[in-house]
Amino acid sequence: MDDVANAHVAAVTCRDPAREYVIGGVNAPQRAIYEFLRDRRGRPLPRRVPYAIASAAAAAQEGLAAITKRPPVITRGAVTIFRHDWPLDAAPAARDLALTITPLPDGLDRTLAAL
Repeated sequence: MDDVANAHVAAVTCRDPAREYVIGGVNAPQRAIYEFLRDRRGRPLPRRVPYAIASAAAAAQEGLAAITKRPPVITRGAVTIFRHDWPLDAAPAARDLALTITPLPDGLDRTLAAL
């Protein structure tokens, strides 16, 4: 969290900032968080749901939401997002804003400790 806050302050006070920066951390696959929880807390990895089944379930949830006027548990858009890993390049922020990137396990350990 401090990494991101410090980079935002640096962006605001930078003499010649780029138009925009990606301020993030390690490019890790989404599954890395579940693997971390498995290793630290003994939690099992979630089952992989085939894309077609997840899309059908999301479509059904969206249909149900239209009838009940309650938010869907999952949407087709969320299924599409989770189908891919979306790596982003924080190198310009590291270069121009002195962004430091906390290793993923350290950041997740801190997050768990704060809960």
